[in-house]
Amino acid sequence: MRSLREAWGRAYKALGAISGGLYQGLYGSEPESFPFRSIRRLIDASRWPEARLAPVQIGVRPQGLRYIGKHPELLVANWTHQANGLAHDENYWYSTQTFAISRIPRSVPLAEAKDDVVQSDYLVNASGETAKHAGALAYYQGYLYVPVEGHGWPGLPGDHAQIWVVDPTTFPKPKVVETILMEAGQKKAPWCAINSDASLLYTSDFIEREADPLTANQIRIYRLWPWPHEPGPGGARLKRVGTLSLTTESGDPFPARQMQGGLITPNNHLLLVCDEPLGEAVSGMHLFDLVTGVRRWHTRWIDVDSTYPGYGLLHRAKRDEAQSVAVWSIEGFFVHTLFTVKTSSGPDGVMVLRWDTWNSWERDSL
Repeated sequence: MRSLREAWGRAYKALGAISGGLYQGLYGSEPESFPFRSIRRLIDASRWPEARLAPVQIGVRPQGLRYIGKHPELLVANWTHQANGLAHDENYWYSTQTFAISRIPRSVPLAEAKDDVVQSDYLVNASGETAKHAGALAYYQGYLYVPVEGHGWPGLPGDHAQIWVVDPTTFPKPKVVETILMEAGQKKAPWCAINSDASLLYTSDFIEREADPLTANQIRIYRLWPWPHEPGPGGARLKRVGTLSLTTESGDPFPARQMQGGLITPNNHLLLVCDEPLGEAVSGMHLFDLVTGVRRWHTRWIDVDSTYPGYGLLHRAKRDEAQSVAVWSIEGFFVHTLFTVKTSSGPDGVMVLRWDTWNSWERDSL
């Protein structure tokens, strides 16, 4: 087993490490937001293969990530209409739509998921409010965490983003057991991801194209457990404990745009989906180091060979939206990336791209 000094010396050459402890300069002013709670997990996460440490090549599939097909090519069903998020527990897929949430049995292929889908009419919280936009969700300790935006709260200007905690055992009428505010000033909540080791929730604004590039790369970090019931206008509020600033491999601010979905991988890295249709450096799927915020790889869907009109090898139709990402690690190590396929007429469909890794070393480093 490599020592902590060896592991960090390889992964974070510019930062250095202190033998027997954590590098004190990292998260020094925000210790609650440090993403690891054990030295073992920190060492495991630092085991980046050399391919992941090499400069990112835009439009080139990262070594170790293999495209294995679409699942399905184009499915039109109730649960696919305005689909925004994808997550799972041991038995079910869960998909958020703009106003609702659906449950799909693990045993049912997504390509055939129609009659077996349990879909709520509307997602409603305990106050009787209907979700106006349910974003890309996360599963954690038996509950679904759904980012919701589009609500105004007393004493707060404009809309205010929230997290709705849903009990998945209450389908077909999923019960919202907790409604928690994000900090004042966060109006958008297109996605959330949860670091189960440290009980941290990550999220961001949507980030429009005209946003300031020096501030658009900020990922907000909130404390999840124990319940952060801090009094505030409108109800309980999540405790903001830090910020993760994303950078490119060269150290420049990551030009984040239209962030739609995110996931904390089994080794505590941030897998982020961006839907900037005109920016080659932004559109696609990115993997970031949770300690430094440095991007380790990026792919721009170059393997996609859809017969759907407007969906090409290197360019996507502007109305097709990359929405969410999920790692299905129960029946193999697959990365699923959900697209909402926007149609000019009729219902929307979905396309789920499926990826896997070449070998156990690459798999374990994700």
